[in-house]
Amino acid sequence: MKRESIFYILSFLLIFATGAQADTKPKEVKVGYFEGGAYYLHKVITSEIKAELEQFSGDSINIIFEPYAYRSAEWKRDICRSYGRDFARMNDIDIVFAVGPWVVEDLLDAGYKGAIIGIHQFDPVSQGLIDTDGRPIADNLTVTYHPGKIESDIEMIQKLFSPRRIGFLYFPSADESDKIKSRLALAADRYGASIISSDTRTPDGNYSFFKSLGNIRDEIDVLYLPPLWGVKLDQLQQFFNETTMGRVPTFTSEGFLLLEKGATASNCIRPDLPLARFTAHKIIRIINGERPADMPTTLDEAPAMCLNLEAARKSNVVFDRNHINNAKTIQAVPSDNTPQYSFSDAISQALRENVSILRKGAVYQEALAAAGSAYSAYYPQIKLNLSAAATGNETEA
Repeated sequence: MKRESIFYILSFLLIFATGAQADTKPKEVKVGYFEGGAYYLHKVITSEIKAELEQFSGDSINIIFEPYAYRSAEWKRDICRSYGRDFARMNDIDIVFAVGPWVVEDLLDAGYKGAIIGIHQFDPVSQGLIDTDGRPIADNLTVTYHPGKIESDIEMIQKLFSPRRIGFLYFPSADESDKIKSRLALAADRYGASIISSDTRTPDGNYSFFKSLGNIRDEIDVLYLPPLWGVKLDQLQQFFNETTMGRVPTFTSEGFLLLEKGATASNCIRPDLPLARFTAHKIIRIINGERPADMPTTLDEAPAMCLNLEAARKSNVVFDRNHINNAKTIQAVPSDNTPQYSFSDAISQALRENVSILRKGAVYQEALAAAGSAYSAYYPQIKLNLSAAATGNETEA
């Protein structure tokens, strides 16, 4: 009897332990990756998202990025469509990172049923991925939209360059180019500027940034650049060399990392970081059962001036000193005719040009004067009224 009791107790404990272990087993989520082609910032953004997911998921969720569910279409449109159909057949992939142009449309057209995480689309509204109510067009889709991004960028371009003719080059995802150009033209018209663009293609039908630049380079004062999709990492510097040779400053929508490749200015520093946090937060909510289309889609981007002073020098652009003082900068390489200062001369020059120091100096002098006036009030005030009158040869006081 005693042995039977011990046997039942041990059996119960074993079953309980097995059940507890099953309850604490992390939830497994399989993720795929889909891009139209390799692009420098795609890797940066997705790496940041993965790092954020590790922080959010903890021990309760096991997110697996499946190697067999990685697709990069090498910027070939037909291959991208076929990859979309591949994903539609992958019933075990729960989530797909859809990065850049083409891929969201191709997944939807192919009938993929898992969650689609749209990442790094330039204007999802013009692209037709978000309806007039701000909701994604499919229940299994979420995207991220920066409202007012184009208008804010045009305002910063005017502040820095005061152009009359703004060039614009854009790699389209679908048929959204005309809508985006109309939006740009409306924003530029507020400042009396016009938009000049070019849509030149490569032999395989893709947008060509190099050829399009050649068509408008002599007609523009500044070049506004959304994502440079299709331009390989080793070609980025070559592209920006082409613009500086033509004395055309460039303004990128993608932040400081593109300034490090040769762009002249931007209105944001690291937009990939808040985008990564925002996207990872949505993914965790989707994993926990919420519907992708119910996720927030708008992410406000805080304007932050960035300047590449070396690119500006090569393009014969001189920025206002106040802008330089308030911006994150890449410094210019001194040229042969750069003025040389002694230490004392450099200090004097800095004191003459630094507005904050001048302001502090003025405040200091005002404070000294105010203190002097207050101190003199402690002394007795002696008032003398003197008058004189002349009578004959003598003066009578």
